[in-house]
Amino acid sequence: MVQIVTESHADIPLSVAHQYNISVIPVRILHRNQCYHEQVDINADGFHGLLQDEFVPVTTPASPYYIYNLFDKIAKTGEDILIISSNEGTTGFLINVKIAIKYLKNLKLEIYHSGASSMFQGLLSIQAAVLAQYGFTATEIISILSQVVENMVSYTISYKNNFVPSKSAKFTLLKRVRSIGHKIKVGKILDGESEIISTARNINQATEFIVDELSKLYTKDEPVLVSVLHARNPIESSNLGTLVSQKLNTVRTFPSKLGSLLSSQLGLNALTVVVSPVLSEYQNFFV
Repeated sequence: MVQIVTESHADIPLSVAHQYNISVIPVRILHRNQCYHEQVDINADGFHGLLQDEFVPVTTPASPYYIYNLFDKIAKTGEDILIISSNEGTTGFLINVKIAIKYLKNLKLEIYHSGASSMFQGLLSIQAAVLAQYGFTATEIISILSQVVENMVSYTISYKNNFVPSKSAKFTLLKRVRSIGHKIKVGKILDGESEIISTARNINQATEFIVDELSKLYTKDEPVLVSVLHARNPIESSNLGTLVSQKLNTVRTFPSKLGSLLSSQLGLNALTVVVSPVLSEYQNFFV
């Protein structure tokens, strides 16, 4: 068997992580001489409250000691470990993983880089966990995820006057975004690349734009998983999720809240929708 492990940056709701037996390693959040552990002693709502403070919260990955204890516990069950990480070297998480596994013998561990965080990473973790439950090996799961990720996409709606792109984006993108002004910004992450693709006068216009774009990317014959996340605007998030599910062949929708990473980058009242195709031969696994 394979145990799927990911970071709390994946923004997987705890109920979903429990349902699919996904081990979530909490990011540490430092604020006013306090250290919180994401999804353990502070949830998304609590972090959104910290963002309103004049002292900006800072995140740092879990310690090697924490990771060691988790991996040691999994190893004693005889399970292999497959880590679904965001991007290599972006958070320091993988550095701490390498430190931790030095002290573990006979540990079978594989790492898959999703190319993006939040539920982009989360939907891949969920698919990996479902495949693991059906007896797929880590190598087989990685092969399937590599096919899926090619056609995944994430859209963001942000009111904030900046946008933090992926590792492959250039400084010119940041400069371009700042010049847009205070309109609502619609961003897109595709194939690991981040960019602002449009602006909107209001949330309805931004939502309509995203739904129209998604209908161009996916046909009604393609089964997909959908996740819609928000930072303190559940009504708009629910409306966006409903419209997307109606337009696409949605196998399942996973509502969630933006965690420490993307809510810091996009700001409060941001929305994100992530769509992941499901290979047709495996879609019944999610029913």
